Amino acid sequence: MNEIPLLRSVLLIDDDEISLSLLSLQLASAGYSVQSASSGEAALRLIAEQPRDAAPDVVLADLQMPGLCGRELALALHALLPDCLLIAMSASLGETEGYDEFLYKPLKIEAFRVILEHRPREREETMQPALQQLEEIPLLDERTFTKLKGMMSSAALAEVYGVCINDTRQRSRLILEAAGKDEPQLRRLAHTVKGGASMVGASRIAAIAAFLESAQYAVTEVPELTNKLLLGCDQLERILMTKVNSG
Repeated sequence: MNEIPLLRSVLLIDDDEISLSLLSLQLASAGYSVQSASSGEAALRLIAEQPRDAAPDVVLADLQMPGLCGRELALALHALLPDCLLIAMSASLGETEGYDEFLYKPLKIEAFRVILEHRPREREETMQPALQQLEEIPLLDERTFTKLKGMMSSAALAEVYGVCINDTRQRSRLILEAAGKDEPQLRRLAHTVKGGASMVGASRIAAIAAFLESAQYAVTEVPELTNKLLLGCDQLERILMTKVNSG
């Protein structure tokens, strides 16, 4: 019987349906637990909706996809999954900034296995997303915004985003109060903010909340992180004042 790898849970991201299906079958046959997403945006929504203990050990992402991909996707993934190993894949070598490893397509399972066997489960502190990296994540996912705008009136759209922003502001204050006193409560609050922000494409708020949920920081950094949440709310609110009623 083949030994099950230590890093065994994989999130596969590829916009090509055939490639996604074949790679999923290959990885599952090799003993890995596989989840799949057909875009960077779909992957982030999947991660946001899952409980923290269901997070994948490894993300294997195609470098060349429509929408969110490459460095921006890597930044968002690092923020949501600070302990996860990120592997980029492509038929030709491209820009791999933000990823831990690179593999050529078509994927060879043995090459994938070798990378995992030589990577420790715990990531070094230097691999954690720096606070300044969170600020590089876009405030608003345009595809999600456009989809929501096509589904409802401007008034309803403004109300949806208003609920998200106001809820984030309220929970940010509760997160600050819980810091150093009630870590489980802090994580629950951050998880709720992450889920709500992800649903409306508030990418930066979702990433900051995910970082808070991960607990990969010192308690003394919580005030700065909650300030970033509140600043993100203010900036998003200003952007939406123009975008909601445009077009």
